[in-house]
Amino acid sequence: MMRFRLEKISKWLVVLSSVVAGIFAIQSLDLSPGTLIGFVHRVSDLHRQVRINALLRDSILLTADRVVERPSLGAYGTDTGYKRVTIYFRISCQRSLPFPVVPKCFTLVDSLGHGYQPLAASALFVEKGEEFWLQEGEELKSSLFFEIPKDARAYRLRFNQPR
Repeated sequence: MMRFRLEKISKWLVVLSSVVAGIFAIQSLDLSPGTLIGFVHRVSDLHRQVRINALLRDSILLTADRVVERPSLGAYGTDTGYKRVTIYFRISCQRSLPFPVVPKCFTLVDSLGHGYQPLAASALFVEKGEEFWLQEGEELKSSLFFEIPKDARAYRLRFNQPR
């Protein structure tokens, strides 16, 4: 009798935990009405999720391969209160973009909801220049550097038409 109850309770706990996990997974997508593509990617270096939003009517496919966070040191190796976040990514252009890609196209949103533009020293802009065009079928693999407060974490990388 006791064994039957334990089996029944354990089955219900499995079902309940599956439902709770599903609810959290759906909430984590955070798909607003304006979002056309929302991808959730696990990043190997930090063992946590970074979201990718490309809001250009299926023109861009953006994939984060890896995120690395390091302390940002100022002069004489002193702590600045910020950290350097490097996002290694792939971008695939499904349709030619009607605007040039510039640093303002990318925004890293931290866990507090603040947005940051990539540094001009980012590998993407060193390789391609600070303004370049993406044509249909073109694919790039590169990285972007950001500086964010050391207490925040990288949460979402966005790609939008610059304003």
